[in-house]
Amino acid sequence: MIDAGNTIYADEKERIMVQVLDHYGELDFEDPETVIETLEPKQVVSGVPQYASSLMNNFKALAITQAIVNDFSHGYVLHFHSVFLVEGLELLGVYMFYAITLRGKKKEVSA
Repeated sequence: MIDAGNTIYADEKERIMVQVLDHYGELDFEDPETVIETLEPKQVVSGVPQYASSLMNNFKALAITQAIVNDFSHGYVLHFHSVFLVEGLELLGVYMFYAITLRGKKKEVSA
């Protein structure tokens, strides 16, 4: 998704980044405290359902947003995507291991 934002939608991403920097020009994106002070919590919370629904309805907007946030966070978004992928694969591996090793073993319960 981030790769699509950086390659396929690179032109749109650059235009939107210019608009964001024009709107929040004095904001230091590397200091979380200034970002928290600038953004209204109601805006952030009200945007969560729209953000989640854009995964199905508007992939382009989600890819551009993810790419911009990844750039501003110096790659943390992509890092966490990788961590969550590895964790999901580990969970699947543990499930498959126990499903295979415990397949033939049945315990009888006596009353």
